[in-house]
Amino acid sequence: TSSVHLVSSPVNDAASTAEKQLIRLMLDEPGLIPQIQPRLLPEDFQHPHRWELIRLLLDTYNKGEKDLPTALAPLLSEQAYIELSGIMVTESKVDDPLRMADDCLRFLRLSRLKDLYEKHRLQAIEFERIGDSRSLQELAESQRIKDEISKLYQ
Repeated sequence: TSSVHLVSSPVNDAASTAEKQLIRLMLDEPGLIPQIQPRLLPEDFQHPHRWELIRLLLDTYNKGEKDLPTALAPLLSEQAYIELSGIMVTESKVDDPLRMADDCLRFLRLSRLKDLYEKHRLQAIEFERIGDSRSLQELAESQRIKDEISKLYQ
């Protein structure tokens, strides 16, 4: 699966923080993994090494490993290992880990959908400007994405 990696912006910095927080939650509270795992989508993650880390974290958890960080370390690429090291040294105190995980997942999904919506909206404008009938397809896709965004707010 390919993913789009965007230039850093405040939203992307926030998405980066959400990705790291989600990984930390799964490491600190492995009991959350069964509830989080079905909702994880590679396209929601902007940083490929963090997705690698999550994928291997899930595999390691599903194999029954108890000490996830120790079991993960030898499996990771150098960049993913650097990510793991950075995540593990940050302080993490969360009162409601499940709610925090839900918030992180929702934020990551919203961030991706908003970027996708903007891409299709601008493409529709460009197609309309040059008289290309594909503008209707882009508008329909923009509306579909907007509807998906609305569902996340319900």
